[in-house]
Amino acid sequence: MSAFEMGDGSGAPPPSRLAPAYPLESLRRGTCPLLRLTIPVNFWIDHPPDVHTARPAVTPGCGRAAAPPGGPLLLHGHGTRERVVRGVLAHDRSPAFHEVLLRRYRSTCCGVTCTVAPADVLPYKRFGAVSIALVLAYYGVLREALARVRERLNPIPQRGFDDEGWRAARRWIATVTALFADVRPAPDDWTLRQVAERAAMTIVSRIPGAVVTDGTLPALLVTAACRSP
Repeated sequence: MSAFEMGDGSGAPPPSRLAPAYPLESLRRGTCPLLRLTIPVNFWIDHPPDVHTARPAVTPGCGRAAAPPGGPLLLHGHGTRERVVRGVLAHDRSPAFHEVLLRRYRSTCCGVTCTVAPADVLPYKRFGAVSIALVLAYYGVLREALARVRERLNPIPQRGFDDEGWRAARRWIATVTALFADVRPAPDDWTLRQVAERAAMTIVSRIPGAVVTDGTLPALLVTAACRSP
């Protein structure tokens, strides 16, 4: 499906990003799907999309056109919902708590409601996709200790450690195929660091022709994590 175009995160996005478009992906939670657009959290916070811009092109339950030309509007704004995203919004930012107002819609033809969020927001996760992708890079590719990775990305003072490091990060790596659809399952005998390394390189491959070095990898992953696989 088509989606908003993704900029490099360093400046204004291309004009096409603010045109109504299909959602990047639909992740269902009961009868209320979460639809993610390829707008990163930092741009969403600074330039929150209005009810018309963020409206999905089709209704989430029955797949009918949300705003058919010459016909009645079938997908109406249904308020907003606050979501807090932890972590960083760019590789060179400090970790923080980021408050985001997500848009909600309700279909008048199927009765299903949906929530529209920026690309960084993941269901059931307090941290954003950018932060989790950077965990994969710092731990898997750049070989940093999980304690150091946590200092870079977690806004909460040290907690949740054991002898092997940051527990949440290890869970993300172990379930990375559920978080990023284009990452393949790893062999059973691979270490977490090997799994993280391949996952990071898979995600960065979403950027065609990217020149990946130790210095460019974090910035590239910030962009790639907000792109469709």
